[in-house]
Amino acid sequence: MLLRSALSTIALLTPCALLSACAGDDVAASEATSDAATMTGGEATSGESGASSTGATTVAASGEATSDATGTTDATGTTDATDATDATGTTDATDATDTTTRGDVVPVTVLNGSFEETNLAPDCHSNLTNEEFTAAVAHVTAFGELDQTDLYSDCYGMTTDGLFHVGLGADSQNSDAIALELSAPLNLGAGEGYRLRFVADHGATGGATSTNVLVGLSSDPETFGAQVGQTGLLTDDPSEYELILKEEGATHITLQVEVDGDLGWAMIDDVRLELID
Repeated sequence: MLLRSALSTIALLTPCALLSACAGDDVAASEATSDAATMTGGEATSGESGASSTGATTVAASGEATSDATGTTDATGTTDATDATDATGTTDATDATDTTTRGDVVPVTVLNGSFEETNLAPDCHSNLTNEEFTAAVAHVTAFGELDQTDLYSDCYGMTTDGLFHVGLGADSQNSDAIALELSAPLNLGAGEGYRLRFVADHGATGGATSTNVLVGLSSDPETFGAQVGQTGLLTDDPSEYELILKEEGATHITLQVEVDGDLGWAMIDDVRLELID
């Protein structure tokens, strides 16, 4: 059954910037591995999608120099190859911080997308202030006006990767929001875009009745930025949501529960980016 969100701003998006259907055969190849929901611009449809995550691989540049710039030869007749530039002017590319190798992009990743880098012990940490949550969880900034972000382990929902997951709530006027830092500003390089994936479910306890998670891209960890998608109303079962991103320049993925007049509560885990070759 189709579930439609009340947000109208999603109409500003282009279809292939939105949903997994635009990913074509790659998405179809992941079917029949687990139950999942596919995120669309204002609609959530049930479907099947692989819930496994493929880690992004950093491509490091490497090369060999055949001689130094002066052509110095040692006593054995072997050409000295310690200079950064060979006699032909080729630069030795061994710097691990290089962002490209032979035209390939170093994939951008979500830092601490499973919320495991934290100084809090496994427990039910409810209603942390934005300041408390940001200080406790590396690379993730809480900034919602509700100011009650949760960090849970073995309570209120299912953790799908590691020990922790996050709870974001909303009341009739305000909601929680987080910004997840990226390893570098979002860039496509030689790729065709990114798949943003995360697992979410509706926190049915505490009187929550309606939960739609908005997805944004931002260059400020305390601002939601530009909305690029939404889950539609979540179900009680943890499901994987997918969004195709083709925008560039953002430094953070933002997630926020929509304020729609009802109580909302979303459990979020395993937020990750996968480069589309």
